[in-house]
Amino acid sequence: MNSSTESILTVNGKLLITGEYLVLDGATALAFPTRLGQTLISSPSGDDSITWIASDINGVWFTAEYALHSFALIQTSDPNIAVTLQNMLTEAAALNPQHNVRKGIHVSTKLNFNRFMGLGSSSTVIALIAGLFDTDKYKLHKRVSTGSGYDIACTDISYPIFFTRKSKDEVVIRPVNFNPGFMSHLYLAWLGNKQDTNAEINLYSSIKRGDKEKYVKKTTEITLAILEVKELTTFTSLIEVHEEMIGAILNRDTIKRSMFNDFKGCIKSLGAWGGDFILACSDMNDKYVFDYFAKKDIDTVYHFKDLVLNEQVNISNDTIIRF
Repeated sequence: MNSSTESILTVNGKLLITGEYLVLDGATALAFPTRLGQTLISSPSGDDSITWIASDINGVWFTAEYALHSFALIQTSDPNIAVTLQNMLTEAAALNPQHNVRKGIHVSTKLNFNRFMGLGSSSTVIALIAGLFDTDKYKLHKRVSTGSGYDIACTDISYPIFFTRKSKDEVVIRPVNFNPGFMSHLYLAWLGNKQDTNAEINLYSSIKRGDKEKYVKKTTEITLAILEVKELTTFTSLIEVHEEMIGAILNRDTIKRSMFNDFKGCIKSLGAWGGDFILACSDMNDKYVFDYFAKKDIDTVYHFKDLVLNEQVNISNDTIIRF
């Protein structure tokens, strides 16, 4: 960042289509960047502090001020969030002692979606802070998050990926193409909740390994197969197997049985179960799908293609990232 001028950084949100939870143990997952994301604007402030104002589509939701070099908290609207942000700033500066944040700055971040939607409010700010301090976003993620890192991978791409976590220090990313003939029958709906991802990860991590290796292998098989299917019925079958498997691991009922048992089609939880987004697949028409969710008081529903970034790419070698 050039500290004498305004700097603008923009990154993408994310959606994990397969591999929730099991991606932490090495399952290959299918992830998409989203058209919705977050922007950071920084400019010189003329004093010795970093002021931070965060907003989403509903307006400002968080403010804080930190001492320039120590990142000591001066004032804030939310102490808990301020401590989390303070940790990110401290770790980013430690990763790159030669960073250019040497003078006071004013930082404004803007999510172009509701921050409770689970599209990456945390991962996008990690990537933005890494950009602000000119450091590696994966290394910063490793220091401040317990997640797999797939969301970090989505912040600067415009196409879907296979994401495989080989170890806590290495991931493999492969660009893929996903453009089945039944794309118009896929929908994304926000349930109006937001799960605590770290809490869900901790819950999953507490589960005994048992059959996890088997589930990891099966999840990878499903992920690879999904990219090859031509018919909606086959896609639906794979999704249903995936849901039953995760339900068995978590000892939870699937979201379709618990909330949408009469839906004519398939429904899959995305990300941490119990909130955020679902993927709906149906051979019924748009009116049926949108009317169905409206009757459930769910009015944030997208055609799949309208929310994700899905640029066609030339398939290349895997990218191995070590951090």
